[in-house]
Amino acid sequence: MQPNNLMKVSVIALATAFALPAVAQDQTLLVDPEDLNYELPADATDYEKSAYGVLQKYCSDCHQEGVLGDGLTKPKAGFGHVLDMRRLANDPKFVAVGDPEKSKLYQVITGGAPAMPDNCWDPSCVPTEAELQQLQDWIIALGDTAPEPRTYISLADMYAMAHADLQAQPTNRRDRIRYISMRPMWNDPDVSDENYQGYLAATVKLMNALSWNANVYKFEKVDEHGILLRVFLPELDWTHETWGYLEAQYPYAMESDTDPYLGSLQHLSGSMTPVIRADWFTATASVSPLYYDMLGLPDTIQGLEAKLGMSMSSNILNEQVVRAGFQDSGVSSHNRLIERHPLGTGFFWTSYDFAGSKGRQSFFEYPLGPIDAYGPDLAFEHDGGESIFTLPNGFHAYYLNTADGARLDVGPTSIVRDTDYPDGTGEVVNGISCISCHSKGMRFNDDSVREVALNNLSLPASARQTIDAIYPGKDVINEYFQRDSDAFLNTLASAGIEPSIKAAGLEPVRGLFVYHVDYFVDFNQAANELGLTAEQLRSRMAFAGHDMAGLLTRLDISPIARDEWTAAYPVLLDKLTDYRPYKTDHVVTADLSYSVKQIVKDTDYAPVKKVKVVKPVEYKPGDPGYVPPAADYKPGDPGYVPPAADHKPGDPGYVPPAADYKPGDPGYVPPANDYVVKDDNYKPTGTDYVVKGDEPIKTHNDAKKYGGDYDPVQHSVAAQSHLTVYTNQTTYKVGDELQVFIEPRHDCRLTLISIDDDHDSCVLYPFPGLDDIVIPGGTQYVFPPKGALRTSEPGLETILAICNGGQAAIDKVTRDTSKVSCSVGHKAVSKDHYEGIVNETLVLDLNAGAKDAKKSDSGVDYRAVSKHNPDVTKAQISVVVREY
Repeated sequence: MQPNNLMKVSVIALATAFALPAVAQDQTLLVDPEDLNYELPADATDYEKSAYGVLQKYCSDCHQEGVLGDGLTKPKAGFGHVLDMRRLANDPKFVAVGDPEKSKLYQVITGGAPAMPDNCWDPSCVPTEAELQQLQDWIIALGDTAPEPRTYISLADMYAMAHADLQAQPTNRRDRIRYISMRPMWNDPDVSDENYQGYLAATVKLMNALSWNANVYKFEKVDEHGILLRVFLPELDWTHETWGYLEAQYPYAMESDTDPYLGSLQHLSGSMTPVIRADWFTATASVSPLYYDMLGLPDTIQGLEAKLGMSMSSNILNEQVVRAGFQDSGVSSHNRLIERHPLGTGFFWTSYDFAGSKGRQSFFEYPLGPIDAYGPDLAFEHDGGESIFTLPNGFHAYYLNTADGARLDVGPTSIVRDTDYPDGTGEVVNGISCISCHSKGMRFNDDSVREVALNNLSLPASARQTIDAIYPGKDVINEYFQRDSDAFLNTLASAGIEPSIKAAGLEPVRGLFVYHVDYFVDFNQAANELGLTAEQLRSRMAFAGHDMAGLLTRLDISPIARDEWTAAYPVLLDKLTDYRPYKTDHVVTADLSYSVKQIVKDTDYAPVKKVKVVKPVEYKPGDPGYVPPAADYKPGDPGYVPPAADHKPGDPGYVPPAADYKPGDPGYVPPANDYVVKDDNYKPTGTDYVVKGDEPIKTHNDAKKYGGDYDPVQHSVAAQSHLTVYTNQTTYKVGDELQVFIEPRHDCRLTLISIDDDHDSCVLYPFPGLDDIVIPGGTQYVFPPKGALRTSEPGLETILAICNGGQAAIDKVTRDTSKVSCSVGHKAVSKDHYEGIVNETLVLDLNAGAKDAKKSDSGVDYRAVSKHNPDVTKAQISVVVREY
């Protein structure tokens, strides 16, 4: 009687080739042999041996890199290390040490509809009770080997520690000293000692990757455990302004009238935010545009060349480069050409990426380029590029740009994709995507251009001579790769970072990024981040007010996503602790669930709608809301307004006299100086055009103004697609009434499926006699809205909520699920019945490939939440039902 889970679990896949991962790539070609740990460890315990046998039998065909079956070339859902027992044990996404029922690995294999394995629909192909017990025993045994609980560190303890350390520093240094805090991870019992060390390494690695100082920054631990890391800004070549970039976006800043050390610490350091959390820092400073700001990188690749004191065009013309080209890079969806330039600090590798492979997008036919170096006759035409170069300390920095050199925060997924992060949007995000992929330096790849191009006698002899010089062949290229990779690994070692170290099985910076962004916050973690123990938080709940207490009660049953927690945090901090939030420029832009929305409404921390501000001179045809001059506006144009004499009320596009046309009417175009977005921070001037709504943040300045691109959560599908479902109690007795609360973050059509621990399933909603309605985003739907939902037998009941926000689903008026509804005498859902439910309740259109494209805030498309329907989101809750 264990939890069930219909949702496929996904984790971070192994890093791929040159700069960033891609879609069309044989992953097995890119995996380092030491990462394919699917054999039993030599010192495996009996528990590990038994569990390994179960996982090998039921899971490895789909979820183990190197031994995939059924013609799979890459693991399903990006999860490919199910037989790596030690890594799995340290991956909290799958295993809650000591607690099988909280372990997703155990949940998905104990049932569901469809059950895991997902090609199985009868008892003959699912684990037996004895085999499930072996998995339980292994997870429970992991708890026996867990380290002793770490000493809890409160916020007051942390500030006292920082204050004492700062006072011990020379007085002329104090205003340039800051601190990075590991406190949230140190206090988190789900973070193993191994992962804690990985998170420490991630923090130090990223600090070095954002430094122009020629000296390597090493661990400067304030205490023996590194709960606080001291940062003397000049050691990273950081200024007060550099730290100010972090301060401005930090959502966890605080002040206090009662803490005996915080105020003094702020005064001595000259900063209101002298301590910043390592998980937030690592997740946020690794995401562009903040990544670029921290490094002070210019807005064009030409500006970067000037900053580095190099000229790519000159190097190319003087044959001071080496190149390799290939069609299957693991990064670009089409051709990719990479090119190495010498640099005083080491090297500058850059790529030429293509959106297609024909004509001048084929460097096999046009192997020379770019045009500004070789002219239009011989040159290829690329669509963008990615660069990796050595900083003075030997760490790597990264840059993305368009073909004309304009800087990009996020690479267009039509050209490059990041499949290294299956829980992400598929966007190549500069720097985190690059840092993760290049965990061990350069990625090897063979050149396939030289041989073809030298035999192309249609090319002039001079061109073939140039090709001979700059395409030296795979052996020479791989020598450069090896040398550059060795140099990077030596640099890591000089910073005290073991090159092979991982965090939750991932490259450490990505591991800490995932910890902050994708691990949902439960009650215990909420208490930890507020600086309280769980017991302290429970004792204060009664005095927090109805809405706040309701959210905290919910956290016992259904954790919330990071973006929602960040929105609620300052309000909870103010009400439940002796600290109060310090307001920064951080802007909450998330669509919130109902229970979180109740916490932040009417406060300074309510979400702000993004607005797009365009000066009149920049307001071009095609911009939202653009109204062209009458002379340019022809009959038939969308929004055409004919002369008043020809235009009658009721005609499409009719614009009534101003006196009759009120703000809020469809098509209303107010005067420029009256176009004000209510409840938004921006106050437009009389010469600004302001367009309200879900405008994507398209420019670096937009991101700075509204904070959208600084929020790493926007690159996480898990957070973007989150749907909340929880019950009014954690446990029930047989016969108790049960209430289910469903809180979607977007308008959707709801389906509820009940699954018991015998794998029997039925549809709770829609239900005969209940209105089949669309649930508005940001509201709460209580099920059942009438009548009673009672538990009938002991065991573990799972309720799966499926929300479809697609227009086709929302427009559907009724759905007939009466044959499989949870009414008296219902028939359990079989495979055929289940597929019928899915096809009907989810309005699944297998031929609508275009629907897989959605847009992130940065304006590029991202991977669908569901393979066939990107609007579908799922969430579930499992509750224990006792006999009495």
